[in-house]
Parts: sequence; C-alpha cells; structure tokens
Amino acid sequence: MSEEEVKLLDSLSPSDIGWDTIAEKIIRFEGFTDACWEAAFEEGKAPEDLELEIICDWAKRGETRGLSLLESGWWTPDMFFAIYRR
Repeated sequence: MSEEEVKLLDSLSPSDIGWDTIAEKIIRFEGFTDACWEAAFEEGKAPEDLELEIICDWAKRGETRGLSLLESGWWTPDMFFAIYRR
C-alpha cells in the first residue's frame, strides 16, 4: 500500500463514507459509528457479515463495475476499506 493510500485511510473518521482516486487505484471506504455498530449487533451481524454486505452493495449499485478488487478489510475497528484497480 502506498504512503498516499495510508495517509488517506488514516485521515478518515467513523462518519466518513465515500471513495477517492489515487493513481490508477480507487479507494472506497465506509465508516461505522457507535450507532451503526449497535444496529448491526442487534441484527446479529458480525464484522465479516458487514464486509460482504458492503462489497455486494457497491457491486449492486455498479460502483465497482470494471474494477478489480486488490485488497479489503478493516483499517481500524470503525473503518472498512477496499482498494480497486481500473
């Protein structure tokens, strides 16, 4: 992971949701506030369930069409990210 990608992910807060482009990569991210976690746990969802749900949601909306997933996971306990290449 490049220094610029690390810098972007380090700058995010749990209320941030979106994406950014760095060189030929697209970095998507979705933060989780305490309220988000409470709702997820009430629905019986584990972090792994949320990862799949987020990746599938982005794909359903066509936001990852034509992109290759390079890496994904929890940057911090409150920030999910995925790095795609065009």
